[in-house]
Amino acid sequence: MGKLTVESIINIYGSGVKEIKTYNEAKRAKTEEFLQVEPVAFGLSDEPDVLRIYIDKESTEASLDGTLEENIVEKEYVFTELGFFGERECEAIKEAMQGKTYMNFNVKWSNVAGNCTLIICTDYEDTESEIKNFFLHCALGQIFEIQRNR
Repeated sequence: MGKLTVESIINIYGSGVKEIKTYNEAKRAKTEEFLQVEPVAFGLSDEPDVLRIYIDKESTEASLDGTLEENIVEKEYVFTELGFFGERECEAIKEAMQGKTYMNFNVKWSNVAGNCTLIICTDYEDTESEIKNFFLHCALGQIFEIQRNR
């Protein structure tokens, strides 16, 4: 039998779970970066419906002593293709979209001499184009909702 990789563990044990959490260096990590790695340990029992995979010994020890870092870093997606907005427009977009949907959007902007570039952040795992398209779809939905309530 070959080595048990993260990918094979997911294939064997991941079908009945709602979430897969991978840890490296005592911090939450992106599972897709470790698919071909042989982890130190994994477990199903400490959280309901969650498969936890520990890439290294440090993560396993941190899990046992309660110092495991759960937060995963958000990725930023810059909407340069939309051109510039005014700060008031960005504030309105933030008010409408902050924390919305399962992607839990965090709306920011970069302001250079009054020319603001919209930036969204999320820890949701998907391609840049899918995340940007979904954000735009939801933002348009907010406009339609506003129009309906007038």
